[in-house]
Amino acid sequence: MSCQKRRRMSEKYSRTEASIPTQVLKEGEDDSSLATTAKIRLTLQEESLISTILNAIDYLQKGKIDGYAARPVVVRIAGGWVRDKLLNRSTHDVDIVIDCLSGVDFAKILQAYLKLTVPNEVKRIGVIAANPNQSKHLETATMVVKGIECDFCNLRAEEVYSDTSRIPTTRFGTPLEDSQRRDFTINSLFFNLQTQLIEDWTGQGLTDLLESKLLVTPLDPFTTFQDDPLRVLRAIRFSIRFNFNLDKNLMIAMSSKQIHDALVVKVSRERVGKELEGCLSGKGAKPTKALRLIGDLHLSRSVFLLPSIGKIEGELLEQTYVTENQSDAWEISKLSMKSVELVDSVHVADSQVKCLLDTRLLALTAYLLPFRKLSYVGQKLKQLSIVEFMIREGIKFKNKDVRAIMLLIENVDKFRALSKNDEQSRETIGMLLRTTKDLWVTCLFLAGILESAIESAQDLYIMIARMKLDMSWKNPPLLDGRIMIQALGLPKGPLVGTFMEAQVRWTLNNPEGTKDEVLEHLKQYQQKLESK
Repeated sequence: MSCQKRRRMSEKYSRTEASIPTQVLKEGEDDSSLATTAKIRLTLQEESLISTILNAIDYLQKGKIDGYAARPVVVRIAGGWVRDKLLNRSTHDVDIVIDCLSGVDFAKILQAYLKLTVPNEVKRIGVIAANPNQSKHLETATMVVKGIECDFCNLRAEEVYSDTSRIPTTRFGTPLEDSQRRDFTINSLFFNLQTQLIEDWTGQGLTDLLESKLLVTPLDPFTTFQDDPLRVLRAIRFSIRFNFNLDKNLMIAMSSKQIHDALVVKVSRERVGKELEGCLSGKGAKPTKALRLIGDLHLSRSVFLLPSIGKIEGELLEQTYVTENQSDAWEISKLSMKSVELVDSVHVADSQVKCLLDTRLLALTAYLLPFRKLSYVGQKLKQLSIVEFMIREGIKFKNKDVRAIMLLIENVDKFRALSKNDEQSRETIGMLLRTTKDLWVTCLFLAGILESAIESAQDLYIMIARMKLDMSWKNPPLLDGRIMIQALGLPKGPLVGTFMEAQVRWTLNNPEGTKDEVLEHLKQYQQKLESK
């Protein structure tokens, strides 16, 4: 869409060059008489927050805040809060920008005002330091005000770097400069607290948000992504959450190797992982669509890093690993998302499968399955899993996720074997379910994806449920450890675990068995061990 057309469309929302008068609705008010399309409805809590900020500004301008000279200040709410309000979505935190003070200074002014008026509401100020090398450009103050988490910073201008330093020269920006430095036009809108107006300094934000449903950068997308390469993942998250299309030029920049390399060099893996998590879980998340987009844009290598040191060994696509095979492997990863979507939509007679199926883990593990037979030599010459490295170091996911994904990887071939053999015993099935516990359904369908046999996995699930083994991993033993030790005279130690496993195996094969029967079986088992 041309800029001229955008400007004409934007006039539907704007009566002035940079802002539109917007009626602000208070909680409980009827909006049936409103003529304007774009409007913001404030909750009582938000009204209280804005009133507090305006009163603090009034105190500052009257010279009532010690340590700060009286001066005019313009305060705006920026970005996501404005966007979500216009889309009638709930929002839980507020980004506040100030025209002539740092965020830390304004937070201190607000804190001083609260000490003077409502001392019991004073909260501590947190400070997040700027780190341009990691694309964190502004120092930000954080404080809870009226129960709302608020971030405070000044309007941002373009950083200027000297030839001899990586530390930029900074200054307070204008609203236009700040809006142009933001990631997308839909996030470049301001709500001016003093004028009660929505400000669209790019001239495109309202149109892209409310009409075009399009994700566009305020500046050239290469400039925007070089400023913070993490924005490529944010673009994926927003496009999925809001069901917005990606601008053509945006996608070209997102596919650029230059931007992919910058994502690796400039952005911490913690930030990459956090943004990826936002694509995989939470409100409106669609894990398969997100991972497929990552594949379409050739971002996989930059998101799921391989180790830069240590020789990589093993098989990739049934061949000895060579770097050149990576592209083909990532293509298979992308194609596997169609199978995951099929699993997610398949009808299963027992609705409990939906409760036990972890779609997030299924999608993520399926995406990394082609690399499951690769390892590398790590510290102390220890052979380590490439998939574990990707999850633990590449995207810095929690240990819980690392353990879960590795459990799926280690047992997927056992479920593949299970699905190919119609004569598997209750013991074999039950022990595999006890190993994988609440992930057994996810692992079962992961095997179905690997075999391109989703219906066979579904049939196996139904068979396991009919055998009443589906929850067997939760069943307590007939004899607890204390009773078993006393009845068999066992010494405490590893031997107890051996007998406990023997009990579990017998119980799986004899679902109607009693305590006396399992005890007799264990005595016979003990005699066999002692006779060896």
